[in-house]
Amino acid sequence: AVMLFLMAMFNAAAALNRFTRFAGELFGMLITILFMQEAIKGMLSEFSVPEGKDQSLPIYQFQWVYINGLLGIIFSMGLLYTALKSRSARSSLYGAGWLRNVIADYGVPLMVILWTALSYSLPTKIPSGVPRRLFTPLPWEPKSLQHWTVAKELFSVPLAYILLAIVPAMMVAGLYFFDHSVASQMAQQKEFNLKNPSAYHYDILVLSFSVLICGLLGIPPSNGVLPQAPMHTRSLAVLRRQALRKQMVRTAKEGMMNNASSSEVYGKMQEVFIKMDDKGNVSSHSPKHACKNHMISALLLKTIYL
Repeated sequence: AVMLFLMAMFNAAAALNRFTRFAGELFGMLITILFMQEAIKGMLSEFSVPEGKDQSLPIYQFQWVYINGLLGIIFSMGLLYTALKSRSARSSLYGAGWLRNVIADYGVPLMVILWTALSYSLPTKIPSGVPRRLFTPLPWEPKSLQHWTVAKELFSVPLAYILLAIVPAMMVAGLYFFDHSVASQMAQQKEFNLKNPSAYHYDILVLSFSVLICGLLGIPPSNGVLPQAPMHTRSLAVLRRQALRKQMVRTAKEGMMNNASSSEVYGKMQEVFIKMDDKGNVSSHSPKHACKNHMISALLLKTIYL
């Protein structure tokens, strides 16, 4: 925590300018491969009896262990497929606009809840230990009360151990700094066109306080990499293309409610497009041609709403 605090105070995040987009994408690929590796290992472990368990129990017989592994594959693949499909809900042709936005933004946790509920809807003839579940003791149970007293035992640690702990602390602090900074950089890419400036040193400062609090409570240090994802930036930010399309759809609706002709609706939408795109960065297409494409999309959306 002290090392992260010093990095934030001396603005070590300025070194991020030397990290290219390619380095960030490589780091993201590394994290993806590690998560995929752990997921595959977890699915394969469902086909075997856990270590230290009594193999004579009914739930550890071959048929139930095999069913447990098959259920694990079904639930994991079902969760993966539905979560990925929920991300593209905005472009779906079914449902109201607000419902599609909710599914696209919160589809992943909703699918986790859904498939967890499905795992409890199995026939009663299946033993209670199938499928196997992660055991997490409650905070007030004796098994989870030990780590709350870590702060009292800090003063009993020998000085030699404290000095030796500086070496792994430097490694973990460097990993946290690089991990969090690169993830923040990927979540603030240029194509998002965010209005607020980047504040990487503030992120590291908050991370140092969270690591300190977690250490005093005796729980693993937290790292806010998962919230710093391009997926969440797309969900929270109002992207230029989305704002333009919403404004043009609103203009088309107003024109149709006023019984305007097609040419009048087209003219109004062209004015909105030129007004909102006054910077002129419309790739290689002219505003008139791009406006025509947006008008077609808006009319299609209008037809869907009707």
